[in-house]
Amino acid sequence: YSKMVLADGKPVVAYLHVEPGNGGRTRSKLVVARASTASPKSASDFAFEDVNVDEEGPCRAGECPGGQECVKATGACTPTIGGCQPACTAGSQACVSVDGKATCEAVMGTVTTYPRAVGAYVSMAASPGGLGIVAYDAVRGNLLGFAEKSGAWTKTLLDGETGNRADKTAVDTGDVGIAASLFIDNATTWHVTYVNGIDETLRYLRVDAGKPPTKSEIVDDGTTVDGKPFADGKHVVGDDSTVHANGDAVVVYYQDATAGVLRRATGTPDGAGRKWDLRTIAQPNRFAGFFPQVVPGEDKVANWWRETNRGARTVLGDVSIVSP
Repeated sequence: YSKMVLADGKPVVAYLHVEPGNGGRTRSKLVVARASTASPKSASDFAFEDVNVDEEGPCRAGECPGGQECVKATGACTPTIGGCQPACTAGSQACVSVDGKATCEAVMGTVTTYPRAVGAYVSMAASPGGLGIVAYDAVRGNLLGFAEKSGAWTKTLLDGETGNRADKTAVDTGDVGIAASLFIDNATTWHVTYVNGIDETLRYLRVDAGKPPTKSEIVDDGTTVDGKPFADGKHVVGDDSTVHANGDAVVVYYQDATAGVLRRATGTPDGAGRKWDLRTIAQPNRFAGFFPQVVPGEDKVANWWRETNRGARTVLGDVSIVSP
């Protein structure tokens, strides 16, 4: 999930780092690496800092020490024992002690869709006041924001939970933050897009400096495009979103993963919120829309695509720059 921006002409990279942690769990770090030169050539040209460290991630299959297994119910590496009767199913269960009894417990599978860590889907932007980062907390299903000021980082929970964990008033309000994207305008206002994993909608959130985040808006609910409803039902939308603000207009590029197309949503002020115009950017015979990025200074967007020739049994993939 690495992302790079230029600050004072020097590369700055933000990325997710995952490693074995304490108590058999996984430690995840959101790391920023700052280059000391405009043309870094080795790791020694970078200074590294931990923006956020989380010790509560579940263990991962194959990463526990010898004699231990990653138990799904607890999310912790646990010593294995003998004595389970009947014998545990090899590969999917492990014999461990539960309340002093030998018990077969399910173990974590080897296939994961994304790391259960804090710092997935990193997006970073530079502003006159410092760097800003948004990322997905895949342990709790939250969207997090990190703002740099005077060399220090402040973390803000943007969506997915209300209340406070410290005083046990926290309330889970959903699984949000996948495909997070951040743009900071000249007024230092944050424009954020991301996917709500519960209703599979693409969301937009505005965060003004020094103020709590606004209530999110639905950009695309996956039911229509180009002013027409889909005949095949709801589409999965919002993957790889990238947001850009230009004056009063907010433009979002993202993928329709059901149809394999690049989409553009343009939001213009409408009362307390925005009216979103949804359009398809056609790229015939290509499953497109992966990883869109706005071309700086131009009304164009780059995106990756795949094209399958079933007759020749070949698959091509490349990047195209297209005009909306």
